[in-house]
Amino acid sequence: MTELKTHLLYEVLDLAFKKKIKATIRHQLLLDVPKFWKFDGPQDTCALAISSSHGYRMVAYIVKHIATWVSGKTEFRCGFALNQHIFAPILSFSSEYHIRRIMNLAGRYCTKVESFKYRDKGIGHFCDGLAYNNSLCATDVADDQRLFTAYMKGRTFVKSLLCCLTEFTEQFHCLKHIGDAVIGSLVIDGFFKSSAAACILLKGLKIESLHILPNICQTKLSRDIFYRTTPQLKYMKRFRCGNKIDIGLTTKMLKRYHIDDVFFDDVRFVKKLMMPFEDIVQSVKQAMDALWKAVEKNKGTRIRINCNLAQRFLHPSPTAMIVYLHEQLPDFETDYDGCIECKYSKTVGLKSLNVFLGFFLS
Repeated sequence: MTELKTHLLYEVLDLAFKKKIKATIRHQLLLDVPKFWKFDGPQDTCALAISSSHGYRMVAYIVKHIATWVSGKTEFRCGFALNQHIFAPILSFSSEYHIRRIMNLAGRYCTKVESFKYRDKGIGHFCDGLAYNNSLCATDVADDQRLFTAYMKGRTFVKSLLCCLTEFTEQFHCLKHIGDAVIGSLVIDGFFKSSAAACILLKGLKIESLHILPNICQTKLSRDIFYRTTPQLKYMKRFRCGNKIDIGLTTKMLKRYHIDDVFFDDVRFVKKLMMPFEDIVQSVKQAMDALWKAVEKNKGTRIRINCNLAQRFLHPSPTAMIVYLHEQLPDFETDYDGCIECKYSKTVGLKSLNVFLGFFLS
């Protein structure tokens, strides 16, 4: 061992672990996962590291290049994931058996952190390493206050971050600890009520791209999320709203905020169950005209909007409805096949509006 050159040691480790990982994955498919090797316990890991300079280099190299997934359910473990549900540890540490420098290296080079409840002695060294980690996504530590604040220490830019907005702002939320850093891409994975208390988390942030994903509960945005909670818009280049939003609110936001690239993917016309068909068509016309005027006046370069309406009518006259649609909405393509479908598209330069109206008859 003492005669083995360091670069050959690393090549041997790469080959050995590559074969071992393949074998472990094969056993996992057979639901018979064997013990990876005899050094995965905290005492054994430390024994290997202090056995010799080569032993220490082996452990350090494994942490940096092979066991880059960190799990902290009970012990601090470094390993790899067999799949989304099964984690295979290679090295581990505990409050009694741990090496500060190795745990710091784990913080610097880990690519994934999951199920982190470990809070024993030595975690501070792992957290210190997170500040220098260039491989880990901020989203992986966004739910843990200690890990996220350690990760953000000294950073001026975060490439991407996925989180939800909640009105329970007295609890920990990653956006409170962003500080002055610029967020390259912020993805909002649902609102827990689009209230001012939830949207206040956006106030003053430096966001280059903001994307609101469609809400799983299909909740429509009920307020202008930037009103009195505006991020620093001079940084924002793109805004995409995939969530349902009222057409009047969309028009209002286009009048208030000028962002270079905007996409509203699910704009809804006002729908009232007892509103007569003729009144609905007139409200669609008025809302469309107001929306397009706001689009034209907006200083953004690229604006895309998809609008839709689905309404059911009892005992209607399809022929009379179609005639009225042709009169009031002559630019729409209207088809009838059990229900009336109307489509409209308008594009001027990089600004476009697509409208779909569905009238279901029963």
